[in-house]
Amino acid sequence: MLRRAVLAALLLFPAALAAEEEPDAAAPDAPFTLDNSACPAFLTGIWLANSQQDLGGALWHVTEALVFNPDGRIEQAFAAGTAGDDPEETKTFGTWTAGPGATSDRCAVTLIFEEGETRSVDVAALTGTRVLIEGQAFTRAR
Repeated sequence: MLRRAVLAALLLFPAALAAEEEPDAAAPDAPFTLDNSACPAFLTGIWLANSQQDLGGALWHVTEALVFNPDGRIEQAFAAGTAGDDPEETKTFGTWTAGPGATSDRCAVTLIFEEGETRSVDVAALTGTRVLIEGQAFTRAR
């Protein structure tokens, strides 16, 4: 229940999340090496992606949240809209599994959504708190 409340709160404030500064790319992170045999434990938690784009004077915000639960359930929430308007939201549920990826810094993840869609995704660990999922940067929220 707490995760759903956190997820709902995050989706209500995409503009605030998008306004957070990105970490300085030149600043060194603490040394991190993924043990890709431990991908399920590494990925368990809440991951957020935020982006914005200027569409001719209207700022378009997109927020995506992935909740990888330790019991193998996944919750995906997506919210998008222009600043000042209520965002359009979608939520999807399903299951997930993860194992070692093709290289030591990657996890191979299978997502099976309730609607029947199955996706195999490559997750690249950038740091202990940042990953790339299908090219989209996500930051660990918890």
